[in-house]
Amino acid sequence: MKSLLSAAVVAMLAAACGSSAPLADLASQPAEVRGQPGSVGRLTYSSFVHELLTPTRPMLTFTLAGHKGDRISVDAWGTRGAKSPVAHPQLVLVEARGSNVISVAVEREPGHAVLETTLPSSAGYLVTLSAEVGSPSEATLRVFGPGQLPRPAESALDITSAPSDAMKAILGRHFGQNYVPGIVWSEADLAEAITQLESDAPGRTQLSDAQLMLMAARTASLDSPPQLTAAQAAKFSAAVESLVASPEEFKDRFEPEDRAFGLRALALAGFFDEAKVVSDRDRTGHLIFDRVEGVLASLLRPWAGAKVADAPAITVYTHKGDRYGFRADFEADQRELDASPVFTWFASEMFDYDSQWLGDVSEGAMPSDNGGDD
Repeated sequence: MKSLLSAAVVAMLAAACGSSAPLADLASQPAEVRGQPGSVGRLTYSSFVHELLTPTRPMLTFTLAGHKGDRISVDAWGTRGAKSPVAHPQLVLVEARGSNVISVAVEREPGHAVLETTLPSSAGYLVTLSAEVGSPSEATLRVFGPGQLPRPAESALDITSAPSDAMKAILGRHFGQNYVPGIVWSEADLAEAITQLESDAPGRTQLSDAQLMLMAARTASLDSPPQLTAAQAAKFSAAVESLVASPEEFKDRFEPEDRAFGLRALALAGFFDEAKVVSDRDRTGHLIFDRVEGVLASLLRPWAGAKVADAPAITVYTHKGDRYGFRADFEADQRELDASPVFTWFASEMFDYDSQWLGDVSEGAMPSDNGGDD
């Protein structure tokens, strides 16, 4: 079946191109060629284009360069906001040299064709977009190359807590599932917890232990009567302050991913204060937005046509007036002709006190309404 389909597609490509020139030569033609049935244009990874199909030109052909092992996604749908959107677009990926059909799109949702495949070689490829149309109709065509889907969930930082077994055992009878009201903290328990925090454990473990300590202390302080004295609570806080130290030491002591985790985890535990700001200057005198906007631009660069909906919302993490880092939350969209979003990303980016980017902690970008379906 595949060989029959392959021959049919290649014959159709040759006829549509209206040329006896090798397909490789067609790849050198400029993009956005118009006016002839089956004209060849050029697609690249991150292309996002609108195409017109007509009864006399029901198929368009595009060259696409790639490398062996590249995982790509090509999808098409009737253009939103168009006077006459294509109802059921079809996509085929074929090798430019030879007759091998690499992949044929499937209709994931009505009117939304999706072609996903791993390229078997570094040879050139042709993508055909076709549909049965009774009048001029528009389709939207989009290409994602390897790693270009903007911030997929798996690219986010790992911000999972990883406390030590020793700290969990120490705090077990004072906090968590085994917590029993009325058990007063002893000085021995307090000293053992602080000693564990000061041990030479991995950074993620130290910060997770610190979070647990502070949350356990808060629970004990809220008991009636309190099961932790003010002096004991102060010792807990001092131990965590010694671990975190100054903003500069915090950056030097922990890896970027652990710093992002620590900012969020210790804010939940009440160590860091969180405050939203419109704009501010970092310790080097640069505006925070200047740095943030540069990072956002680089994150969105592979995502053709993406725009940030509003200015990023900045949340600063401080302790006793010192800034340790901040978070920038924003929404980015890839939109159709009618301005409706076809892809949306609710991003959450973590930064150091000096505005150096730590990474993303969002759930990743997502199709909006199935990527262009009605």
